[in-house]
Formats: sequence, C-alpha cells, structure tokens
Amino acid sequence: MIDVVDKIILPISDISTLTIETDCPAKELTPYCDINIVLQDKGKQYVLYGNDCIAGTIWGLASFFEAVLNNVLELDQSINQDIGYLWNEIVQYEYDESFPTSELKRYEFIRRYKLWDAWYKNGQELITWIFTQNNKIMLEVTPLYVWQSSDENNYKNDKDYLTYDEFIKSYKPELIIELPREIVQQWVIKFKELVTLIQENHEKKMKEIEEAKKVENKVKNAKGSKKINKKRVS
Repeated sequence: MIDVVDKIILPISDISTLTIETDCPAKELTPYCDINIVLQDKGKQYVLYGNDCIAGTIWGLASFFEAVLNNVLELDQSINQDIGYLWNEIVQYEYDESFPTSELKRYEFIRRYKLWDAWYKNGQELITWIFTQNNKIMLEVTPLYVWQSSDENNYKNDKDYLTYDEFIKSYKPELIIELPREIVQQWVIKFKELVTLIQENHEKKMKEIEEAKKVENKVKNAKGSKKINKKRVS
C-alpha cells in the first residue's frame, strides 16, 4: 500500500464511497503518481486497485463508464451463475490441460466486464466487475482463488491455504451494489477532469525538465569557454 498524501472521494450513497488515495497532492497528479482505489461500504473497506501508477487505469475509466451508461456492457444472458464463481472456474480450468479449450473460449467474453484486480488482505485477490442488468448498473467484487499451482508444497506454510474444492464450496461474492446512473455520470465527468489535470501537470513537468536541461547546458558551455580562454592566455 502507498503512503497516502491526499484523497479524491467519489460518492456512491450515504453509506458507500469510492476513494482514490494518492501518494502526492491531488492537484499535482502526474502519470507516475501511485494510487489506491478503495471502496467503503457499510463500514467495510475493499481495495480494488492497489499500489500502482494512476496511468495504469485512469485513461480508460471515462470511456469504460460511458459504455456502461450506454448499456454496452449488458450482462450476457448465457451467464447463469455468479460472474465471480464462473471466473474462478475458468481460471482453474486453464490449469487443467484435459479441459476442452472450446469450453474456455465460450466464456472469454466475460473479460469485458472486468474492471480491476488487486491483492487484498491475507494474500487474497479481488476482482471488480461492472455490468448492467435489467437496466441497473451493478458493481460486484469477488474473490479469486490464488493457489493455482498443482504443487501443494509451495503453500504448505501458508496458514490460509485452501484446496480449490474447499474454496469454491464456500465461495460467495464480497460485495454487490447498484450504482445510481446519476452517480456514474458524475464519475465520468470527474475522470475526464483528472485526465486533463494529469496531462497538464505532465506537460508542465516536461517543460520544467527541458528548461532545466537548457540552463545546465548553458552552464557547461560557459565553463568550457572559460577553459579554452585560459589555455589561450597561458
């Protein structure tokens, strides 16, 4: 996790917020600043995007949520199980060479609903999904099975270790909430503002670096001229 310097809070409801935690003042964001994206709901906290640069996610957020608002990400009718449960099955089957590739390809399309993944408490990985269903915008946070290696000796000292069968038997989503459309519209505006701010700060920083290099080169050239003049005098 980053050392949090500032926060950008995006409301969801009276009991839920999405917070972008930054390692620099929010007004000074550049593409290289690290962030966490944290969802708070009913007193619980979920890290959805952690300890990574803001450039890794911010550029596509506005267009992603605009697609959501336009119902482009309507949950496919063929998905008749919880999306996180299905994703765990797909990932697990990818490690099973005997499983038909055609079956895996059938569900490749669900990647389009995947927004973020992040390591969370106890080495757990959380996946964040966004989709529309019955004209409602849904956000779902689901756990991913992380002990994928077939060699159990790799995990024998992990007190939280579970076999896949144990994990999937007790599987349940971490969180499912509806996002009001007006809230998502506000997020789109904010994400666009952040992109503009980051671009402006980046351009300003590049100009400062360029000017500093010019000054440095002038100093070097001046020193070089002095040395040449001294040699001529002597």
